[in-house]
Amino acid sequence: MSFDHVFWGFARLPNHAHLGGISDSDADLNVTYGREVGDAYPSEVSIHVDPTKPDKTILGEVLRNVGCLIIVSRRLKEFLQERDLPDVEYLPLKVYNHKNRLVQKDYFIINPFRPQACLNIPACGFTWRAKPGRDPRYIKQFVVDNSQCTSLPLLFRPEPLFNYVLIHRDLAQAIDAAGFEGNFWIEPHFLDGVSLMGEVINHYRS
Repeated sequence: MSFDHVFWGFARLPNHAHLGGISDSDADLNVTYGREVGDAYPSEVSIHVDPTKPDKTILGEVLRNVGCLIIVSRRLKEFLQERDLPDVEYLPLKVYNHKNRLVQKDYFIINPFRPQACLNIPACGFTWRAKPGRDPRYIKQFVVDNSQCTSLPLLFRPEPLFNYVLIHRDLAQAIDAAGFEGNFWIEPHFLDGVSLMGEVINHYRS
């Protein structure tokens, strides 16, 4: 059985901005671990463009950021909403440019909040952080459990890789066909033999 999903990452585009982390640590933690935020989401959550790179000013459809969150424009958010994706939140985010001015364009964090068990955990060869079974530090190889992959949603986080987002290939192709730039679809085998610090998802074309 072939695996029909790829990881959602970011492409480097000329003069596109790189952003820091979001302002609310609790919201950041919840989104990173794929927890539903709901009404607990603060009304004023923000993120800033890296001020040390004043020549990188373009804010496109997808924003590359140090937290490896999926941050998208209103246009892309509405594109996804039209698909009626289950268990996905669209959390509003205020974006400030390198001059600390509020950007007059709406952005949202895409938060799939119901992680799916789809991996063969023993075969993946995880090395764990302080909390075994929750926080993998290293993966030997990406191995799916075919018996758990028969009805996966189009967009989800794989358990226990909570800070990674998987998207169905058909939906990824539809995003590309609609002209949304800045995405980088990463084949799962790219995780083989890497430290799981988010650098794979914060990937970019040279």
